[in-house]
Amino acid sequence: MKANHTDAGSHQTGSDLYIWYETPEIVSGFQLCYAKNEDEKALTWKGTDHWYHLGVDDEEHQRVLQKASPILVMDGKFNADLVLSRFIAESMQVPESISKFIVERLHDCSSQ
Repeated sequence: MKANHTDAGSHQTGSDLYIWYETPEIVSGFQLCYAKNEDEKALTWKGTDHWYHLGVDDEEHQRVLQKASPILVMDGKFNADLVLSRFIAESMQVPESISKFIVERLHDCSSQ
């Protein structure tokens, strides 16, 4: 399985898109990290109905002597319509076939 990283937007928008491929033509999953400049979240899709929406704890708001790597933590707040509209607005650099695939999955998620 191959992973590929694509800027979903720019450094100003603060979104990243990671795509996993089963074969060079078949997407087996993706992770959309968004609101990186705010309260960062990560939406992960792994096939059919396997959705995960998590927050990113980067220890920015904690007093620590040595900063650790960010970790994913439970975050029940998910606004599918907001994520969809943000992705559409920020996905100019994403290949059209991938962008269309992600939009379709986000539509699926918002209708659940």
